Amino acid sequence: MSGAESAYAPLLARLKSVRALDHTHLFQKRVCDRDVQGYSSVIKLPMDLSSIEDAIRAGRYVISLMPHAHTIIAVVECCLRKT
Repeated sequence: MSGAESAYAPLLARLKSVRALDHTHLFQKRVCDRDVQGYSSVIKLPMDLSSIEDAIRAGRYVISLMPHAHTIIAVVECCLRKT
């Protein structure tokens, strides 16, 4: 594991635990207009757990912004625990 990968390891671990909570797979893949007509006209920057994981693994999250990424994942985790 490279230095960058090890820096992101806690974030990936948290994301993995959140994905396990998503029993309906509602947040696993990006929603598209084929699934929900007009979605892209309302949601300008769609996000899903797969896209977040891809961005983490590609190093698109700056290490200094990781607390914000943890916060976003915590919000999703909270929502999933309520369903």
